[in-house]
Amino acid sequence: MPRQLGFYALAALVVLLDQAAKWWAVELLEPRGSIRVVPELLDLVCVRNRGVAFGLFNDGDRPWQAWVLGGFALVAMALILRMVQQLPASASRSLTGFALIFGGAAGNLIDRIRIGEVIDFVYIYYRQWHWPAFNVADSAICVGVGLLLLDMLRPAPAGVEHVSDTISHR
Repeated sequence: MPRQLGFYALAALVVLLDQAAKWWAVELLEPRGSIRVVPELLDLVCVRNRGVAFGLFNDGDRPWQAWVLGGFALVAMALILRMVQQLPASASRSLTGFALIFGGAAGNLIDRIRIGEVIDFVYIYYRQWHWPAFNVADSAICVGVGLLLLDMLRPAPAGVEHVSDTISHR
């Protein structure tokens, strides 16, 4: 149980940080437009995204879209909870990765339920290259996926199963 307590604590921390940052973005950035943090590299903006990651499917007004994307998030979160229950005690990096992904998915799901879209506010660019705006939840999801990939790519210590082996054999 202490392992899962850590999982839920980290996921809750991601949700709290994400929602606080989005509140700040709406309250302070939306009226101002943007704040240049590092010229030619980083601005803080307030962008409303009805689509999925990186603004895909953001165009058009589809009232059902928030519900469909929210449904996908709920399914993903349920799968993560199931996988977390199957993790061996030695899989702390994967547990952390799943907690970050779960918290990020929950943070964006809260936006979809509350306002029908996700608030993004970090905008990175360099000259002609522009990365779509993102938020704390998106960052947590990416870091979480990175931790899971690290776990899969690193050789497991002697006597310890890989997380992917453990989950696929159950």
